[in-house]
Amino acid sequence: MSIPTVPDDAMFGVALAFAVDRMRDLVRRSFLARLCLVSGTTPLWPFAQSTPVDAALADDTTRTHWRTHWHDQLTALGTPAAADPATPGADPITRRSTS
Repeated sequence: MSIPTVPDDAMFGVALAFAVDRMRDLVRRSFLARLCLVSGTTPLWPFAQSTPVDAALADDTTRTHWRTHWHDQLTALGTPAAADPATPGADPITRRSTS
């Protein structure tokens, strides 16, 4: 498996740090999306009931609606950049970035 933010020639410890950083960013944005999708008077993905998430994400229209909703929620909170991927890390030894 390849993680795009990990340089191909990175030493194991550095590669692991890049991979952990990428996973941390994915989890952060997943939490934000989930919280935004449960918000509002008619939640798109409520906590209290079962929602066929796989089917929703497989449908282009629903996926776009969900993505727009959670980005709009963050914008309403004044934090639109919270949905963006984190800034790529830099190798602490070579100071080389993966961007």
